[in-house]
Amino acid sequence: MLLFFVVGVSVRLRPLASIFGEREYWQDMYEGRGDFPSDEYSWYLGWRELAPIWEEMSPGRSVVVPGAGNDPCVAELHDAGYEVTAFDYAPAAIERLRELLGDRSVRLEVADARSLPDMGPFDAALDKGFADAVHLGGALKEAVDQLHRVLRPGASYLCVTTVVPPDLLDSAFSTTKWRKHRDGAADIGPGLYIFTRT
Repeated sequence: MLLFFVVGVSVRLRPLASIFGEREYWQDMYEGRGDFPSDEYSWYLGWRELAPIWEEMSPGRSVVVPGAGNDPCVAELHDAGYEVTAFDYAPAAIERLRELLGDRSVRLEVADARSLPDMGPFDAALDKGFADAVHLGGALKEAVDQLHRVLRPGASYLCVTTVVPPDLLDSAFSTTKWRKHRDGAADIGPGLYIFTRT
């Protein structure tokens, strides 16, 4: 905890990164009081950049998008023919996503990745910044274990991250439960990893 003194007044500042791991931060953001646009925001890479890699992974048709927020990729996955389930633990994110999706048939849930309800099993997961947020909230391993539970054996997990150190990501994606196919090489931008559930 940092402590600053300004003309006899003390102010406690939390490390900036920690707020990205808090539900209240995300709820405020999706209600329009945050640092990013509340209408829609595509974390790191858009569908246009991801689609060729996604198709190369050859995932099945059933996809889960953890920490979906207000990302237009959810609609684009649906429009590409996938059966999509998206969740976020900020109710305002799901409300906003529902508006963005219009009449598209996408299953939306308010859910906490540390303790997922019964869902799935899914053929693939698309994570665009989700690992970053749960890592900053101190729950990366818990969330990855929960996603392992709702993915079919052989399911693909595409993870785009700029925050999680590679060694911590490797630790969360245990070699007994996952096989790594792509190591985070940033040839298209941020670190992009692909894992297969064993």
